[in-house]
Amino acid sequence: MSNKLTVYSQPNCAPCRASKARLDREGIAYDEVDVTVDTEAAERLRQNGLQATPVFGWGGTLHTIADLPAIIREAATPTEAVAA
Repeated sequence: MSNKLTVYSQPNCAPCRASKARLDREGIAYDEVDVTVDTEAAERLRQNGLQATPVFGWGGTLHTIADLPAIIREAATPTEAVAA
């Protein structure tokens, strides 16, 4: 099972830019959602008590920037192939 990382961000957000730059340096792929454009995503974050960006969707849950180091460690760990 592989996780897909989503970064919820907004323009002119320095922590968002820094987080995405770090993910890029680590070679970790992610989808980006601009919460100023995707109002449904912005509302989902608010409903979960998250009002500041960046927010990371990882492993089926939402995470704050404090969780980024753990996300990077998990994302960088190769998954073992399951024998059929």
